[in-house]
Amino acid sequence: MRVLKAFVAIVALLAAAQAAQAHGIWLAERWGKVALVYGHGAGDDPYDPAKIKAIRAFDEDGKLVEMQVNALEDHALLSSEGEPAIILVDFDNGFYTKGSDGKWVNRPKSEVEGAQTAGRYFKHTLTIRHLHGDMPSVPQQPLQILPLANPAELSAGKTVRVRVLFDGKPL
Repeated sequence: MRVLKAFVAIVALLAAAQAAQAHGIWLAERWGKVALVYGHGAGDDPYDPAKIKAIRAFDEDGKLVEMQVNALEDHALLSSEGEPAIILVDFDNGFYTKGSDGKWVNRPKSEVEGAQTAGRYFKHTLTIRHLHGDMPSVPQQPLQILPLANPAELSAGKTVRVRVLFDGKPL
């Protein structure tokens, strides 16, 4: 059993190293608006707003806050009537395939001649916009990193303890 757990941990670390090369999503202020950013490092890359599959927002008491998606040509802005404390986004980035030339394209393996490898990539983000007191419970995402305490109450250099869940179970 311990060997199996060690193997799973090694596979997870290797997958994380590969994922570190991939694009991510996060929420950021852009010209006074909340934007869903897709990129790698400091880059903001264009994306199809239709890839946003779900947005759920909550106030500090864990009550649902309605969010609107303003889909622009190559990105999306978010708005709400209230002030959400926590926002969760699920993003389906679709299929990416590495071709025989070593370049990745946003198409399934069946459409790429000489395809080397392919996968379908989902991205999830949990953003704490502001929070006073304890972290309310939030809906589960397929892969989720949850702070065990309110990170907004920590000073610079302090350790943030987190729980990593995969399909609702500790990873």
